[in-house]
Amino acid sequence: MSSKHRTIQRISAVGTPSLPADRASRQFSNRSFAQLSSAMILRDDSPRLHLQRTTKVTRLTYPCQLSSDKSMNTNEIEQFIPHRKPMLLIDEIVSRTEDKIVCRKTFHEDEFFVQGHFPGQPIVPGVIQCECCLQAGAILLSADAMQKAKSLDSEPQTETSQPNGNGNVPVATRMDSVKFKRMVRPGDTVEIQVVLKDQVSNAYFLTGKMLLDGKLAARLDFACSIANPGPPTAEKSS
Repeated sequence: MSSKHRTIQRISAVGTPSLPADRASRQFSNRSFAQLSSAMILRDDSPRLHLQRTTKVTRLTYPCQLSSDKSMNTNEIEQFIPHRKPMLLIDEIVSRTEDKIVCRKTFHEDEFFVQGHFPGQPIVPGVIQCECCLQAGAILLSADAMQKAKSLDSEPQTETSQPNGNGNVPVATRMDSVKFKRMVRPGDTVEIQVVLKDQVSNAYFLTGKMLLDGKLAARLDFACSIANPGPPTAEKSS
């Protein structure tokens, strides 16, 4: 019989050595804690799972009063954002809540951005699709822009004032995770959805989607702030 087999027989005869009481207690406690943790992870009412399912809903500081079942045309849209033709890229506001807006835009053959993009095969540029989402986000944030203007300047607006108050305009500061899934062409009507995800002081973080025939055509995450860009270049030089 080999020495290895003799050693195994001795261990079997002697048995497993007993552990000190305090060490055995610690091992039992660790084992029990591990089993309890595993059970909590598998349970539906686990605090960990509950945290993962909880979604933070960010509300605008000053929600704008608009019924969700009342659509708005171009003239009404111009009261909320400073964009004008040919760069006004929202035709209609379908619905708006405190943290989400749904708009529509129909692209036409005479739009300036498809004249050379591309000859014979017009396609709406990706940057224009992103701008549609940015403008929808600007409308969503227009209530905060108006309130900020009132807090900074109590003077009444004149006929030449910006629609959202004394030159304050929404300015894009970042775009991330931009993806284009489908080509958009003249004649297409798209639905634009923008959701406010978070707000930190004067910074707003949003997600925009463009849908064509109910399918995703483009999406992006973007951030913007409400700022006053100052007088135009011609006024600065004079």
